[in-house]
Amino acid sequence: MIKSTRTKDAKVSSNILFNYGHITIPRHLRDIVVTEYGIADLYGRSDKEIIASLLNVTDSRFQAKLLKKAKKAKKIESNYKIPDRFRSNYPQKLEEKIAFYKKDGLFPIFPFGCDLTKEELVIAGSLKQFKNNMKAKKISYRHLKTALKTVPSQANQYLERLKLDVPCSIKEKIMQKVVVYALVSGGKI
Repeated sequence: MIKSTRTKDAKVSSNILFNYGHITIPRHLRDIVVTEYGIADLYGRSDKEIIASLLNVTDSRFQAKLLKKAKKAKKIESNYKIPDRFRSNYPQKLEEKIAFYKKDGLFPIFPFGCDLTKEELVIAGSLKQFKNNMKAKKISYRHLKTALKTVPSQANQYLERLKLDVPCSIKEKIMQKVVVYALVSGGKI
């Protein structure tokens, strides 16, 4: 079971690759690959069938490139086309499909539960988004320095949880500003 994509430094790439040199599963033990887009049954299949199955559970942003490589290596017919029903494997399409169920409380962030409070989950998500924006250079230190001269009252519950509601040092004041900025820019307050 794998996510079909990974993100590093704001760049999305496929976890399903045409060639990977560090594979640890021998050919005769290939079995099943599960992504958010479906299940690929690989056991006892030919290379052509495996490639077709994996393309069906690949994020559609990367399907064409992988298919082109497979055709170039003559692992699949040159006239092969990915079936229409597998060509809309996009994160936004998946979100649209499950939005109805999320309203009913299904598909929680942690399906088997977690020890974090609601406030801690909000803080963690906001700070993760903040970190990604900093890496992608969407936020500069200068921008952060001039932002948020006053602390919104909606931030108090989160700042109390982090014991940043009454900052005592410069470091705590900076951390308070970062947390508030992350919450505001993430649309949480």
